[in-house]
Amino acid sequence: GHGGGVVLGDNGQIQQTDAMDFTRIETANSTVGGADSIDAGSGDMVVLGGRDADEIRIGDGSHSIAGDLAELDFTAGVRTDFNALTNDPVVGGDDVIDLGHGLQWIIAGEGADDVTAKDGGGVVLGDSGRIQQTSGKLMTRVESFEHALGGADEIDLGSGDAVVFGGRDSDTIRVGSGDHVIAGDFAELDYTNGARTDFNALNDLPEAGAGDEIEAGQGSNWVIAGQGADTVALGPGGAVVLGDNGRIQATSAGALTRIETANSEVGGDDSITVGDGDVVAFGGFGDDTITTANGDDVIAGDMAELDYVDGIRSVFASVIEDPAFGGDDLVLTGEGDDWVILGEGDDTVSSDAGLNLAIGDAGIIQADTSGAYYRAENNQFATGGDDTFYGGRNRDIQIGGAGRDYLDGMSGHDYIAGDGGLIHVDPIDGTYEITFESTEIEVGDDDTLIGGEGQDVLLGGIGNDSFDLNIADDIVAGEFARVRMRPDPNSSEPDKEVLTSFLTPAVRDIDLLAQITLGVNFSSGKTEVEVVSGSDPVGEAAAVPSVSQMLAEMRVDLVLNEDEVGENEDLAALLEVFDEPEEAVPGMTGFTYMLTEAPLLGQEAQTPEDEEAPADDGTPPETGGEAPPLEDARAVPFGEGSDTALGWALAAGEKVANTSGAEAPSWKITGWRFGKGGDAA
Repeated sequence: GHGGGVVLGDNGQIQQTDAMDFTRIETANSTVGGADSIDAGSGDMVVLGGRDADEIRIGDGSHSIAGDLAELDFTAGVRTDFNALTNDPVVGGDDVIDLGHGLQWIIAGEGADDVTAKDGGGVVLGDSGRIQQTSGKLMTRVESFEHALGGADEIDLGSGDAVVFGGRDSDTIRVGSGDHVIAGDFAELDYTNGARTDFNALNDLPEAGAGDEIEAGQGSNWVIAGQGADTVALGPGGAVVLGDNGRIQATSAGALTRIETANSEVGGDDSITVGDGDVVAFGGFGDDTITTANGDDVIAGDMAELDYVDGIRSVFASVIEDPAFGGDDLVLTGEGDDWVILGEGDDTVSSDAGLNLAIGDAGIIQADTSGAYYRAENNQFATGGDDTFYGGRNRDIQIGGAGRDYLDGMSGHDYIAGDGGLIHVDPIDGTYEITFESTEIEVGDDDTLIGGEGQDVLLGGIGNDSFDLNIADDIVAGEFARVRMRPDPNSSEPDKEVLTSFLTPAVRDIDLLAQITLGVNFSSGKTEVEVVSGSDPVGEAAAVPSVSQMLAEMRVDLVLNEDEVGENEDLAALLEVFDEPEEAVPGMTGFTYMLTEAPLLGQEAQTPEDEEAPADDGTPPETGGEAPPLEDARAVPFGEGSDTALGWALAAGEKVANTSGAEAPSWKITGWRFGKGGDAA
């Protein structure tokens, strides 16, 4: 009939006040009972199926249904505490629960249960657990327990905000549109003022979880898939998805505060697909596939943590706890400003349009108050795999890390590092300056770097690296460099920048690849560099500007042509300024000076006869590892009382002595100083 009521399939008791308000309904005597069939019409119902495999079918209404044994407490006539009592697998059964529209509370219990409900939302526990709320109908806590008991459940719900915990074994969960909280296995969810604030899935019995199938429609979804090889497919609206175990936290206003993985040693090969919207997806253990559509996504192939400030993404970090925990992940992102840290294994990432930032192994990304990155770098330089990167239509920042990586920026003005890399954005004078630099000089491998269309910056790092570049546009260092860029004031093109500083250290020799690309790019009309050639007005020799003239009148770039050097004593003398004659490099652009210390890492350099590069002392760049300013990198004075730094020793005919005496030092620094006046390189 209609109008609501209470049905106990087996034994139990019902308690109420003199005013006929329910206070408690519970099952009893679990040793007896049978497979019941219960059909009821619309109205708010309480049905406790009891022992064995029961079939429960009810129409519309906000129902409280238990497939097996349970107890339900009321406060002021309002259901407030619904608790499963089954702790024996023999007692429960494979139940069928079919409900109409309404806000449902369902604890299916033991066995492989089949649960169906129409629109309205609610809470569904596939196995055992507890549901609590206040007498004002504000949810306070939902949890699953009895991890050793349960079955492979199938749960189908319509639209409406739902909380669904699958429990033990391989469950299938399908829900319509709504802001859902879904756990493939076991979890606990706490509320503050009725808002979801702490969702935690920790499996203390790894064999209890299994590969689940989870589907949800449009909405802001929280999903922790749990153990096993899970498949998660979500509609648009934004989501947080953890492929294995972890925790999601938010304020009572709904602003996210922290997301993290947990139980790193267990999990499975997960497949995660999410529609449009800002997505956070951490694959966790195993070989995971993560696909997102349009939105500003944060994705980790393996383990990670993400902190928020005022609901805005702030610090994203991923570490490799053990190479055995990660896997070979595939990450495919749509349009948007995406952050990706791939983790352990031979991973692949492919991005679409937007400002995409991808790190091959372990690393950290930090953002400003708007959620835009301002610093990113990789770490754990010796741990990782052979990763593959494909950029999108706009700017990509790719840092390969350990292994033999393949990095393709595709279109856009990209920043790419084959091994260790750091990028930092500083606000300066109403605009910004980007610093992009190498951070590890001892660990790396043979990488492939492809700039693609646009003006790209490529840093190869350690190893025999391969480059595919546009020599007329790209800035390339075969090994290590620090590059600084600022927006091009003469260009309306997004992300178009001009070089303000370049510094490259190379053991025992100049990085010729850096020399060539910078020579082509910045010794041309683009940078208004003048090539000195011919006779001066009095016909004596080539007109060579003095240091003071260069400071006042032109950019400090020097272009030397081998033929001119051979024909002109003054130009030959200029070449000697840059280096000792036996080490001179015709065609050199910029300046060279000698150091006995590694400039980027603060480590004493090796002598030329040593086989290995200097060891990294672990000092991070930007925090004590800065290259020395020019005024601290002095040469032996070339004029009495002169205090001119070697990088500015450009006056013709003046020879600069070697700083290390009889032996040539092992570090040679090549710099290109752009701008006028006293701008620092």
